[in-house]
Amino acid sequence: MATATLPHDDIPTNADDPNLEIFCLVWLDANVNVKDFRDTEQKLRSIINRFKKFQDVEQCRKYIERRSQKDRLVIIASGRLGRELVPSIHKLRQVISIYVYCMDKKSNKEWANKFSKIKDVVVDLDGLITRIKADHKTQRKVEEPLAINIFTTSFGKGKSTSGVNGKFVFSQVFIDCLLRLKSTETDKIELIDRCKQQYEGNSTELKNISEFEKTYSPDKVLWWYSRESFFYNTLNAVLRNEKSHMIFLFRSFISDIYHQLKKYQITQQLQVYRCQMISSDELETLKQSMGQFVSVNSFFSTSAQYTAALAFLKIHQVKDNLEPVLFEITADPNATTTKPFADISKLSDYSEESEVLFMLGSIFRLNSVNRSSDDRLWIIQMTLCSENEHDLKNVLKHMKQQLGTEETTLRTLGKVLWTMGKLDLAEQYFTRFLKEFSPNDPLLGNLYDELGELASQSRDYEKSVQWHQKALVFKNQQQLTPNSNINQTTNVTKMAAPNPDYDKSVQQHQKAPGLKNPPQLTPNSNINKPINATQLAPQNYGHDKGIQQHQKASGLKSPPQSAPISNINQPINATQLTSQNHGYDKSIQQHQKASGLKNPQQLIPNSNVNQPPNATVISNTPVSVQWAQDGVVVAGGYGNGHTSVQFCFPHGLFVDDDQTMVIADNGNDRIVQWKVGDQHGKMMAGDRGPGNRLNQLNQPTDVIIDKATNSFIICDGDNRRLLRWSRQNDTTHGEILLEDVRCYGLAMDDQKNLYISDTKHHEIRRYQLGDKKGTVVAGGNGKGTDLNQLSTPTYIFVDQHQTVYVSERHNHRVTKWNKGATAGIVVAGGQGQGQALTQLSQPEGLFVDKLGTVYVVDSFNNRVMCWPQGAKQGTIVVGGNGRGQGTNQLNGPVGLAFDRHRNLYVADCGNDRVLQYPIV
Repeated sequence: MATATLPHDDIPTNADDPNLEIFCLVWLDANVNVKDFRDTEQKLRSIINRFKKFQDVEQCRKYIERRSQKDRLVIIASGRLGRELVPSIHKLRQVISIYVYCMDKKSNKEWANKFSKIKDVVVDLDGLITRIKADHKTQRKVEEPLAINIFTTSFGKGKSTSGVNGKFVFSQVFIDCLLRLKSTETDKIELIDRCKQQYEGNSTELKNISEFEKTYSPDKVLWWYSRESFFYNTLNAVLRNEKSHMIFLFRSFISDIYHQLKKYQITQQLQVYRCQMISSDELETLKQSMGQFVSVNSFFSTSAQYTAALAFLKIHQVKDNLEPVLFEITADPNATTTKPFADISKLSDYSEESEVLFMLGSIFRLNSVNRSSDDRLWIIQMTLCSENEHDLKNVLKHMKQQLGTEETTLRTLGKVLWTMGKLDLAEQYFTRFLKEFSPNDPLLGNLYDELGELASQSRDYEKSVQWHQKALVFKNQQQLTPNSNINQTTNVTKMAAPNPDYDKSVQQHQKAPGLKNPPQLTPNSNINKPINATQLAPQNYGHDKGIQQHQKASGLKSPPQSAPISNINQPINATQLTSQNHGYDKSIQQHQKASGLKNPQQLIPNSNVNQPPNATVISNTPVSVQWAQDGVVVAGGYGNGHTSVQFCFPHGLFVDDDQTMVIADNGNDRIVQWKVGDQHGKMMAGDRGPGNRLNQLNQPTDVIIDKATNSFIICDGDNRRLLRWSRQNDTTHGEILLEDVRCYGLAMDDQKNLYISDTKHHEIRRYQLGDKKGTVVAGGNGKGTDLNQLSTPTYIFVDQHQTVYVSERHNHRVTKWNKGATAGIVVAGGQGQGQALTQLSQPEGLFVDKLGTVYVVDSFNNRVMCWPQGAKQGTIVVGGNGRGQGTNQLNGPVGLAFDRHRNLYVADCGNDRVLQYPIV
């Protein structure tokens, strides 16, 4: 048997198609190799670098037919051979223009006039070069492929279902990741070397590359982008053809363009235009997508002048199966905050052109597709949009939040590519990432395991076994402690492991609320059982062999116990399996449902866990007490929606003495009050769409009742503020208590001090009445795993002694901070992310009784757990039966509360409902 070897080299030079330009010159002539033609070749390559020569018609035809429809071919053919070739290739989309070079212009014009793509019949080489150069200036504007992704929604019977193009989301996430991934000199050198290889023998472009190496600066990036040279040609081609590794190498220059567009952002609304030739099929797709959203996968060049844009379009030269279109775009700078656009005329190589450039990934609403009044072309009207306008805003924010807001790493990029199904590239970036660590870095064990998972999904079981063996040996050598920082990886791992079926993958993530981390490989979890039967079953292509190999690698005598697919700690979960079937849309739906989070790090839903002293308090609950295992739906449960009987990802939960529930209805930007037994909820705050006016909320994450003032106190998540909102029926707006704070969890002590969890600074602050600065009472030493640090604090609880309890999402633990303490004590979890009774996986809602018993929502394990004071492991209170919609199941729960009768309430975020579990 051949032995698999573990890769250690960087990305190979053939990681992407070696052709780095869209346009290609193809010359068919029996005399094409004579000296005079070779001199002409040099001149033509200064216009279009890719150059192919043929002397045989059949070979030339096969080459042309095999090119992608995203390629753009310019054909030069002799009169004799052109007669044979042109009829068979004329209708191909990739063929955009043909030139006949001959000795007898008159006779060849007779047959050439029958074909619209033949631009000219010429007898002079200099004339041929001049014509091709002039035409190409227009072609590079109007003939480039339409690089877009469309997001569509369909409606029926009161329900909205997403038929989403998963690439719409993944393209956004991929670029967001790259913009925050620091570039290195090694990457820039590799990019330059590749360009030199691509343009070998092209003296004009090699001079441009040399000039670029010596003189480039970020403030000149738009000059280079607008200039007719290798930089524009290559960058534009790799974006449109989705050459991931080349985009990776270009990332610092993409970032430079982003910052220049942001610096010179247009401040007033304007209308811009772009002319283009598109295929009849592309036009039909746009017609069917009116009212939907379009993301552009390249930088989008437009003109502020209608006549200038129209001048590029030679309508009288329209070819077979092609349609001339004019994009009319209304762009309001207030509509988007993440994708800038600017008039780059003064920064361009063509200062006389009023060019307005839109950032890569810009999103537009497709308003209409109609014929012009003179019936000469199609007019496509679009409006620039923000990420908050389309129905994918929840899943998009959820997936981006998985990347975090800080600098990303190669591991992050690898996870994104893994999710997109680009397994080979993901493996290469993981391997490259390994080189950044010392031999004893505890993170290496995680990376080895993840490489094993990747190899398994690629069905290279031998290599998978080797990686997992390496992980096991490494972890045994490390003798990891429970609080090892092996689980504290960059937000990168938060992209749950993946597959090429973007749409399906996203659907899975939608169903896994709170899902922010991929399988975390921790020493105490079952992660060392690389793949189990439950996980593999859906893929059904020979993974039994893989299981046997993994058992052999890990020393298992029997198959690893099956865990529900919902267990996020297993190497492959439902989301991952779905993605591999190329069902991007489903994948997105999973992310949407899982996301319940419209906001980065929004899985911070609060429960009544933070009820102030004047709220319901349960005292000493004996450990022997049990709750019914089947919950009763007491609010919501009618699917995801905006009506008075529905929720859109309920987060924070508060239960008053009379069993009145108050819920932060995160996705609906409102606070809902719901009495147990009522059929409908009552809208108490917000419910006017997302916004920052005082009568609006934007993705609230938590709410409590202040009985002294008969008001709600609300964490207004996306507005980064804390509001007070009277409970009186005639109240129309709130009062700002604090601004510019990433508040997600709330608590109040008996002195009326407010406690707020801050996920940006990874700390808890106490605020006295009127205090705007607050005092740090937990954390405040940056994000980390040490006991004086926190990592994404979510829910908090404060007891009568002002002891603060904190759920730490990314440390998978609950810590206790005595008043005045400078470090916390682990009271639940802290053994790495996992499903064992000693572990937690993304803890959320929190409550502590007077005996010090901790009740915590174990979100990723879809259960609520109880940890008596001093216990080394917890017990399952409710849930733990896999992710699902059954009455004994949960789907990414977040909020938790008790009423005065000790009945338990859980905000079941992914199922858009609140469940009550009566005490037995």
